[in-house]
Amino acid sequence: MATKKTDWTLEKRLGEVVTREREALDLSQEDLAHRAGLSTSTIQKYEAGEREPRARALLQLASALEVSADVLLEHSHWVQPKIGAKGYIHSRVRPIR
Repeated sequence: MATKKTDWTLEKRLGEVVTREREALDLSQEDLAHRAGLSTSTIQKYEAGEREPRARALLQLASALEVSADVLLEHSHWVQPKIGAKGYIHSRVRPIR
């Protein structure tokens, strides 16, 4: 039995969370776009994992979905910080277990 490989990129995971939260509010992509002040095509790209929102758009999405930005990122669950050579924090996506 072949195991399906899951894509754990930031864009894909964020898209899954945005879709889940939008559906929980029973909103269409058009409704969410209107509430967030973004275009419908932008929402479609976020949900498909084709685009990563900038900080302002992330906050607009969070507000429109009535959640915090941390909920959209699910930061504590899937982003693992790593300190780089010069002290910068780098994040690596890891699967939820």
